[in-house]
Amino acid sequence: MKRALRLGFCLLASVAAGAEVRQTFPVDLDGDGKTEQVQLRTYTMSGTRYGQLAVLRGGKPVWQGPRARTQEQAYRDPYVLLGEFDLGDISFVGDYDGDGRVDLVATRQKSDVRPTVFSQFVWTGKKFAFVRQLCLLPLPGEPQRFGWKPAGKTDPLWVDQLRRNLDGSFGAELVDFASGERSHVRLKWADGAFSVAR
Repeated sequence: MKRALRLGFCLLASVAAGAEVRQTFPVDLDGDGKTEQVQLRTYTMSGTRYGQLAVLRGGKPVWQGPRARTQEQAYRDPYVLLGEFDLGDISFVGDYDGDGRVDLVATRQKSDVRPTVFSQFVWTGKKFAFVRQLCLLPLPGEPQRFGWKPAGKTDPLWVDQLRRNLDGSFGAELVDFASGERSHVRLKWADGAFSVAR
């Protein structure tokens, strides 16, 4: 029994020691003027590195997303990032759409042949609640405006990466599947969509 307890303690210690912070976003989540830290922390399961969302206030954890216990859960659970199939990382944290709530947007999966899926979460005051998984695709008849839509079978253009700039705009990488080209543009949120900023 003592040996099993020692072994369990050693395993827990090695898991904690192996955890790293991959990304940190300082943000005031509850409007009290104090900055919380939203982090993506890594852990390893079955030889694959995954990411766990966490929120710290004053250096102490106030919320942590779930960790995957199986590879199937890692693939399906929107809270699990990174992974062997490039399940992505945090794109940005902030109220991008002006509804007064802090959003966390992360890439879900990336591919050279189909649109990137983004997971969106919203801070409830206690946790980041999962909202949806959609792609950023051109609106019908408006190739310079991108909205949240499910992936279709023939989407030729999509937003592959999205990062928030200091001025509130977004840096984005667009993929044009037909030509094989990638381009970098600046986007702004307005009227329910991201528009290419001029």
